[in-house]
Amino acid sequence: MKVRVKEGETGFFNNRLMKEGDVFVIEAKTHSVKKDDKGNPVVISEKDQFSNKWMEVIEAPKAKAKPGPKPKPDIDPTEE
Repeated sequence: MKVRVKEGETGFFNNRLMKEGDVFVIEAKTHSVKKDDKGNPVVISEKDQFSNKWMEVIEAPKAKAKPGPKPKPDIDPTEE
């Protein structure tokens, strides 16, 4: 998700101070230490990292395309 810092605002993201007008990309990332109940690393989504207080969305995350139907194999009835 592509975001911009709102006018008159500042905030920290990835240990950097972002100032008014700065444009950057928020991507989902895995937590380096935290694990879920099954022992898998916890994924921090773009939504969880977004702050409405000082960020505005420029470009929303693209939805993943659903897989289409699998093509049927071409079968020639004359071949054997």
